[in-house]
Amino acid sequence: MDTTLAAVLITASVSIGGSWLVARQSAANRYQQRIKDLEDRDAKWEDRCNVLWAAREADALIKRAQGDHIDVLEDHIWHHKPPPPPPRPHIV
Repeated sequence: MDTTLAAVLITASVSIGGSWLVARQSAANRYQQRIKDLEDRDAKWEDRCNVLWAAREADALIKRAQGDHIDVLEDHIWHHKPPPPPPRPHIV
């Protein structure tokens, strides 16, 4: 085999191998970035869900207090008590 042909074949194989390694590393970097983006997105959704659950619990407390106040008002009416009606509960 001619030394020039051997040199060309070695250069070509090293070039192809190097290109393959660079492409593989680039793909791995893209996958790692995508995973990081998805983890960040997941954390944001989790934070939003926690905020919504906290608001839901606060709303439930308000509704429960209002329902209890309605019971107190009905009791006041049924027992024919005079005005003023019982005060509203203080809801924080």
